[in-house]
Amino acid sequence: DLDLYSINYLHYGAPKFWYSVDLDSSSDFEEFAKKSFPDRFEKCSEYLRHKNTLIHPVVLRNNGIKIRKVVQKQGEFIIPRATAYHAGFNSGFNIAEAVNFALFNWIEDIAPKVKFCNWVKDSVKINMSAFCQNLVNKLEKKKLPTKNRMIKTLQKVIEDDIKNKELFQKKLSYLHEKKLKALESRRNTINRKKRKRSSEETIEATSRHKRMRAD
Repeated sequence: DLDLYSINYLHYGAPKFWYSVDLDSSSDFEEFAKKSFPDRFEKCSEYLRHKNTLIHPVVLRNNGIKIRKVVQKQGEFIIPRATAYHAGFNSGFNIAEAVNFALFNWIEDIAPKVKFCNWVKDSVKINMSAFCQNLVNKLEKKKLPTKNRMIKTLQKVIEDDIKNKELFQKKLSYLHEKKLKALESRRNTINRKKRKRSSEETIEATSRHKRMRAD
């Protein structure tokens, strides 16, 4: 979700099997997925975030994508890195707990580039402006040697987020206006056809009436 870090702890039960794509193979994995499911990516550029498709690890390995398998046992943690593609399954009944989290480098390097799916209703999203402003408010009350640099970075993220939202809103407005114009054009075309048909029917009726009078 949002290329965040995550942490998973196995409290009790059967082991979990994890498969993870090496970070330096992420781009190759994305390209392979796009070639394998072009129709899905046409509908949503962030199709991988739908989490409803699995690719066999052997298929990935045979296509030059580096992957790793890890078996997580009871009492162990697994911490997938930010932006790391991963998947897995439970080998039996167990109780596990997982949560996403962010380090400052996620805000600085990853968050400005991260994308999310607009198709899935429960797709995870963060209001970055509000999130970063909240951090700024907290940092201003603390004494940290890196405080000024962190606040400067957060303010830059806030500015960029506001600009991106404005651009996105303009794009939505443009698409909405384009849709309205297309509907209006279609409506006008239908009305013209109706008027033409009505006119032709009137001419035909008049002509028929004249013939009847002549008879």
